[in-house]
Amino acid sequence: MRTLWNFLKSKFLWLNILVAVLLAIALVWGTFIWLDRYTHHGESVEVPCITGMYVEEADLILSDLSLGYEVIDSVYLRSLHPGEIAEQSPAAGSFVKKGRRIYLTVNRNGRRMVEVPMLAGES
Repeated sequence: MRTLWNFLKSKFLWLNILVAVLLAIALVWGTFIWLDRYTHHGESVEVPCITGMYVEEADLILSDLSLGYEVIDSVYLRSLHPGEIAEQSPAAGSFVKKGRRIYLTVNRNGRRMVEVPMLAGES
C-alpha cells in the first residue's frame, strides 16, 4: 500500500500525465486547424442567376467564379429558346465553395421524337 501511495505522489507519474494531456490538446488543436484549411471554412462564392442564358454564356460566368457545371436534364418549354437554361441547382443567391458544380436543366433543341419499343409483357 505504501509503494502505491509513493507512486501516486511521484513527479514521474504527474509529469507523464501532464505530457499526455498537453499532447492530446495539441493534437485536437492541430486537427481543427487542418480541417479549417482543408475544407476552406468560411470561404464561399455566391451562385449567380444563369437561368435564361445559353450554356456557353453560363460557362464564362461560372469559370470566372471558379465554379463548374453539369447539364443533368433537358425539358421542352415553349417560353424558352432551344438551348437556354431552364433551371439550376443550387438556386441563384446560394453560397457554395469554389470548385463546386452547378447542375443545369436545359431547354431541348427541337421537337425530335424518339420511338419507344413495345415492352408490354416483357420481364
